Amino acid sequence: MKKAFTLAEVIFCLIIASILIAITFTTTKPKQYLDQKSIKTKYATVYDALNLATYDLIGKDETNPFIITAEDQATGNTDPYQKLCKGLAAYINTDSVSCKIPALSNNVAYLKHEDIDFTKLTPNLESLTGVKFYISQIIKDNKLPAISRSYYDAGNPNFTLEFFMVYVDLNGTEYQNRPHTIKVDPTGKKMPDVFAFAIIPTGEAIPMGAAEYDNKFFSTRISYIENKAKYYSPYYSYRQAKHMAWGWYSPSAGNIQFRKTISFTYNDYIKEILERNGTQLYDFNKENIYLETYDEELFPKCNPPAGTLLSRFDMCSIVVDTPKFGASH
Repeated sequence: MKKAFTLAEVIFCLIIASILIAITFTTTKPKQYLDQKSIKTKYATVYDALNLATYDLIGKDETNPFIITAEDQATGNTDPYQKLCKGLAAYINTDSVSCKIPALSNNVAYLKHEDIDFTKLTPNLESLTGVKFYISQIIKDNKLPAISRSYYDAGNPNFTLEFFMVYVDLNGTEYQNRPHTIKVDPTGKKMPDVFAFAIIPTGEAIPMGAAEYDNKFFSTRISYIENKAKYYSPYYSYRQAKHMAWGWYSPSAGNIQFRKTISFTYNDYIKEILERNGTQLYDFNKENIYLETYDEELFPKCNPPAGTLLSRFDMCSIVVDTPKFGASH
């Protein structure tokens, strides 16, 4: 006659089963989760790499794509795009360099369609890990007369904002079945695979598009001074942190005020220039996936003292945390 299990044996078996189930669930994650984590990690790595490369390139006239030197004239190297492309190639571990012509024609650089499939384009650079870089020709604010531009400095009336757009396909060859576009999933569950950056004359690459609104990519805090000590806010999206620090909370109030010396104020001005030529890049949050909140306690901390010439830009800074370094602006 077969004996029944004792209570102790049953409990022991249940404990073992529970441990196995726990191990399974903590070590086996859905593929979508792993894909998203890979995208976030790659994004941070690319952001760091572009910033380091841009800072170094613009620090020297001979490699600065915004400057054509006498030596460039003598050697025929007068194309700002080629100067940037070749410069970036020196900083990216790549076995594929194609700098002869920009990967992005104007209709792509201005992104008239969010469904543009970047696999149909030839990348200018491809890293050894499969990340692909698509670089535009230099883009300028060509609105005339200059005094009608959103930024006009009577003391420097000839100032013209110049920048490059760089689109990066983070998946590269890793996930061929995923759409390689900038399009954001309206449910907010799936990240795009292609991200935009603007290379600006301050020597920085700034995030454009989805990464402005989604704090998964660009974890941003506000630094402020209180009682002679520096404090940091909770994490926000890049766009919301700017709005809270620098005073934009009503759509009727317009864009963040552009300041040449503060790189994180460039986004709205760049989008304005792109908007004149396309219809998409400036409208990433049209489904209102990413909602902004108002912090009644934090917002006043950036107010300048009454009777001073200080502004909110002087009182609060934006701090971005990245895996390798944090950048304050």
